Amino acid sequence: MVLSLASAGLASAGLAALGAAALLQAPDSPAPSVLLEAVDGGVRRVPLADLGGLDLARDPAALLRFEGLAPPGPTPDEPGRGLFGLVDGGRLHARVAGGRDEVLRLVLGGDRPVELDVEELSSAVFAGRVPAAWAGTLAPASEGDVLYRRRGEGLDPVHGTLVAFEAGGVRFEGDALGERTYPWDEVAAFFVEALEPARRPNSAAARIVVDLFDGSRLRGPLEQLSADGCRMRTAAGRPLRLGLETISEILIESDRLRFLSDLPPAEALAASPFGDDVGMRWPHRVDASVGGGPLRAGGRTYTRGIGVHSPSVLTWALDGEWSALRGAVAVDDEVLRLAARGSVRFVLETDGEVRWRSDVMRGGEPPVVLPPLSLEGARTLTLGVEMADELHVADRADWLRMILVR
Repeated sequence: MVLSLASAGLASAGLAALGAAALLQAPDSPAPSVLLEAVDGGVRRVPLADLGGLDLARDPAALLRFEGLAPPGPTPDEPGRGLFGLVDGGRLHARVAGGRDEVLRLVLGGDRPVELDVEELSSAVFAGRVPAAWAGTLAPASEGDVLYRRRGEGLDPVHGTLVAFEAGGVRFEGDALGERTYPWDEVAAFFVEALEPARRPNSAAARIVVDLFDGSRLRGPLEQLSADGCRMRTAAGRPLRLGLETISEILIESDRLRFLSDLPPAEALAASPFGDDVGMRWPHRVDASVGGGPLRAGGRTYTRGIGVHSPSVLTWALDGEWSALRGAVAVDDEVLRLAARGSVRFVLETDGEVRWRSDVMRGGEPPVVLPPLSLEGARTLTLGVEMADELHVADRADWLRMILVR
């Protein structure tokens, strides 16, 4: 069965469709408020002043985002700012503010301090310190820790053990050079071998995943959410306070809802518009446009989704575990900087059967909300992007906020 775009207004799932549309189209001048999205996709709006009165451990809301707040300023591009990978799958874009023993001190956007234990860290990469001419690959060691030290226009990997963080650098014991402190301005990256995390006491607090506008992602128990900000704890139990203006979206963790981008596809065919012999390939990107920038469509930035280039085919094994899918599609706004605007059709299939195909979509057009799609009993889900009337030129397509529901 093939569904047209006109079927997006099916009365049987009107609430979910209206909820998705509400998340895509914000008022011109909204009053400060919070949008609470339920598992079924329904959305309700609450004044920001009433946020502190919500009990999110019992509230049916599964996702939250904020409107009417001043957007954060651009993230400074400075060598001391790095991308820190976390063992729980999170990440932080932050600036180093020193450290002591096994604790690393960082500063997030909005000058929010945060401390991380070494057991929470998997990596740190300071892209501004990687020489442009360096042709190597930053990667973890097969065993133990590794630190990449900048020397002139190259990087030297130092294998061994990360001993401690200090105000002036990283204390590292190298297999060949012994123990010494490497100044922060010489550290281009480090990778930490996974440690056995310390046991934390069980908490009745709601566990949340917070996406920040700068691409950071944090997981942990929620302590308080109010108009004054979000207070939570890191995986190691350290307190953290975030300003609401820096938050793109909050997911309240449950087994009933999952972002599709969190699940690796069982099969992924990288787009090769000119054929494999030419060597120009466009692999899909998770939570980023296929060009490597943030997902952006209709003038709005999304922290969740999948960026691809046509022709594209991605398939997931569902094994009948999920009941519904919702989300939106668009050609990424990054094509607005190009001479062409792209032209694609999006296609959804379950178990090899086409369930929905979009009209031709181009860059600069607003995102289109998917019609309600049942996944009851489906074993596989395939997201496809086809070339349209301009072949593959500027076909940078986005699957936005694709959500699986039980």
